[in-house]
Amino acid sequence: MTTTTALVADDEKDITDVCRRYLEREGYVVLIANDGNEALESWEMNRPELVILDLMMPGK
Repeated sequence: MTTTTALVADDEKDITDVCRRYLEREGYVVLIANDGNEALESWEMNRPELVILDLMMPGK
């Protein structure tokens, strides 16, 4: 079985926690980024198949 990676980028911990729980329940490996810079770094290093992105986030 292959694993699918998702990146959740949001500056609100409550939102990232909820997204993580739902995605992990569906079998995703979940990466979290708390600002735009972290999101770009994580995307460049990990190339996740799915990105959930808050557009009004600090850092970019």
